[in-house]
Amino acid sequence: MISVITSTYNKDKYLDLTLAGYINQTCDDFEIVIVDDGSIDGTKKIIEKYESHLNIQYYWQENRGIAYARNMALQLAKGNIIIIVDDDRIPCRNFIASHKHTLEENGKTVSIGKQGSIVSHYTPELSFSFSEGMKFYNNHRDIINSGPSQMFTVEDILYRFEDTIDNHFLSFPDLSCLIKMVDKFGDDLSEFKLAWSKAYGGNIAFDRSYLSQAIEYDTNYVGYGGEDVDLSYQLYLQGYKYYFSSNAINYHQEHPRKKTELLELIKNTRYFYDKFPHLETFILKMDYDGVITLDQANSFMNLINKYGEELLPLIKKFIDKGELSKTQ
Repeated sequence: MISVITSTYNKDKYLDLTLAGYINQTCDDFEIVIVDDGSIDGTKKIIEKYESHLNIQYYWQENRGIAYARNMALQLAKGNIIIIVDDDRIPCRNFIASHKHTLEENGKTVSIGKQGSIVSHYTPELSFSFSEGMKFYNNHRDIINSGPSQMFTVEDILYRFEDTIDNHFLSFPDLSCLIKMVDKFGDDLSEFKLAWSKAYGGNIAFDRSYLSQAIEYDTNYVGYGGEDVDLSYQLYLQGYKYYFSSNAINYHQEHPRKKTELLELIKNTRYFYDKFPHLETFILKMDYDGVITLDQANSFMNLINKYGEELLPLIKKFIDKGELSKTQ
């Protein structure tokens, strides 16, 4: 049994299209565990619509946040293979099969899938990169002046999937530079020592039968971001390797963003560094702070792995000096 788990909150129109994408999967031995974090829209009706077509576990809870919701999903999941997705990402037909293949071939591994970007519901509040905006305008300029519009339907996903995705596709975004690292090292990310930091919660999979102790989302993360990298780092600390599954694609349905998301992410990232005062997180912070590049950070980690016994005492002095300077 494979358990696809997600949480949702007031995103019924996106969840509708996402669930449609699971009906025609090439792999059929799976359940979908959906924890509803207090939705007051039509989410329950969407679930009822698909219960006769998909093996769904649905659980409603009072609004407590994504970490609480996903912990409940992990508890409810029956399978050892766990695929974690977002409620607004439409999977390609071989999405589950691709993650399953990666895990069966590579054992104690976190499978990182590929994210595409599409527009399923247009509204002027959507935020595009310049190239994405130009592409959308060129393909759908009649929509621009017509106000909010649904771009495609459940039937399009069920019966015209490839054409529908092609007609509404924006890009394969690489804001985290993961694809850059894949281009350099290949799908096997053993030589990318910070791969755990790019395993976000919208498209990853792992086999929890390899866990030496249970993992869970940290509920101290409030608002947007951070809880997924924390979970990935827990897997890294238990010895999981990382592999990029290029065929495990799901397509994020672009939607308006809260203005507070960036500040929430900054606060949560700061909490992550404070929680894990480790060498890996210190090196990652140097990349995030712009002190070194991601390539340099990875090269540094490779040096540590090769010459750790000689370098670690010097690095400790360097870190301690840096922490001391911040207090002066």
